[in-house]
Amino acid sequence: MSKVNELDRVIKEVIHQEVNLIEVPDMYDVWNDIEKNINKKHKHRLFTFNKRIAGIIAALLVLGVTLSTTDEGYTYYRRILNFFSSTEGDHISIQLDYGSNNNPQLNFETTTHKLSLEEAKQNVSFHMGIPSYVPDGYNIQEAFLTEFNGEVLNVELIYISNNNELVRIDQEPIFEQHAEVININLNNATVEQIEKNNIIYTVIKMKNDKVIIIWDMHEVKYTVDMTSNDELMKMVFSIE
Repeated sequence: MSKVNELDRVIKEVIHQEVNLIEVPDMYDVWNDIEKNINKKHKHRLFTFNKRIAGIIAALLVLGVTLSTTDEGYTYYRRILNFFSSTEGDHISIQLDYGSNNNPQLNFETTTHKLSLEEAKQNVSFHMGIPSYVPDGYNIQEAFLTEFNGEVLNVELIYISNNNELVRIDQEPIFEQHAEVININLNNATVEQIEKNNIIYTVIKMKNDKVIIIWDMHEVKYTVDMTSNDELMKMVFSIE
């Protein structure tokens, strides 16, 4: 049996056990000793459940390291972690996997430079994405480069409209394999994934009409912060 099939079996078995262990108190307990009996049982069950889930996740972390050398294993590991993080009521955890780790040196002193777009292009060693389409009324205002020891760790392009609406395009080169999790309160935002030109964009739409878009391309992680707008989405999709 493959490790992937074995992991499937273990997860299904644990979930089945947890479902079967759910207890509904009888009416005597409900009416006579609610706080003493039910709450006590509830706390005990919560602790037991969390302990089991923690054990499973620990096993998954080990298995993830074992399987990460194969595409099948890494994809499966990501899917399983997403399953557990998606069971948190009105919250959702989005796991984003990258080939590498961003900003490994940020514990050290960094410097930030304000440059023109052309100067920024000349000073980065990675592929810097630039929109080929910019809506009418928007213009590049400035570019910020953050570097450590002569190496650029981050580029931020700022576009501004005639109405002073900003579009921030943040770019970070990817150095080492890693995954990050973003926790979203679904009462304040919606999340969807859009695939375009073989790139998967994670789109987080806030209730205040703001939107954050995250994706990776050419070994660079992109994060765009802007107002929700079809023309601005075209701008995002034109970054290459």
